[in-house]
Amino acid sequence: MILYGKEGLMKKLSSEVKKYDTDNGFRVDKKLASEAQITAVLSWCLKSESHPLGNIMGEAQFNFHSCINPLIKKMSQGSAKDKHSLISSIESGAKDVMGDINDFLLNLTRVLCTTYNVFDSEESSVFLKTRLSDVFFKTIFPSLKEIYSSTKQRELSKFRRYLGFHYRDDINQYPDVAANYKLGTDPYQSAISALQAVLDATLPSEKVSLLVTFSKCIESSIRQFYSEQGAPPERIEKLAGFPADDFVAITTYVITRLNRETLLSELQLLYDLTPEYDLSGSEGYCLTNVCIAMNFIMQKS
Repeated sequence: MILYGKEGLMKKLSSEVKKYDTDNGFRVDKKLASEAQITAVLSWCLKSESHPLGNIMGEAQFNFHSCINPLIKKMSQGSAKDKHSLISSIESGAKDVMGDINDFLLNLTRVLCTTYNVFDSEESSVFLKTRLSDVFFKTIFPSLKEIYSSTKQRELSKFRRYLGFHYRDDINQYPDVAANYKLGTDPYQSAISALQAVLDATLPSEKVSLLVTFSKCIESSIRQFYSEQGAPPERIEKLAGFPADDFVAITTYVITRLNRETLLSELQLLYDLTPEYDLSGSEGYCLTNVCIAMNFIMQKS
């Protein structure tokens, strides 16, 4: 997707800093540039329709729509046999495009980190990569969600039926949730609200960040419940440090009580958009475990 080699792109970005400097009336020092300044330069490059970097973005979006949308139209008009084949083509095309997007964001971030000393740290690299993702996905993410929903109709129907039967179930009807984590009547309300916030967010980076908040809400619910019960601090600490299996079991309850079928396709989309190297941190850990809980629900249903 990158039209220049690494050296060429670095030179192009350097020249664009100077051009942006001139056009906007302030000086950007390459060695002392702030995150806000460089992000402003980058946003300007990517949003400009006539700019080469903007063209890269436009081509990716155009190719996505020109490849995927005709398949969607064919699917709505074709036979059941045709639809099965088309769905596979759509899923394959969507994964290819998202792989290109992630490669583009990663490579461009590496170039910027090499070009500007201020970004030559892990913390700044993560910040910039997030901002790059936001600039790109702000326009394309709604379409991606529609595509994922349209290609997951069988799974959505299955999940919808499961929710219809179980969304009012009491937590005591969940045998995989350990007794210590059942917490009385209608527990984990803050976690349910946090999961709703994931759906309400508009960008992938926001959604994944809110999944960490969701995890913390489960922990705080446990702490608050046992604190009100007068449990000793050491027992509260032990219970709040729940292992992954308990997190997944509690999450199945929260997902079901949330009762939002679109969560299925959104989680699958988020997982596909998250590069493998990002799944090892706290955000990746939370995303992976929520996806495991969803897969458990789908197998059970």
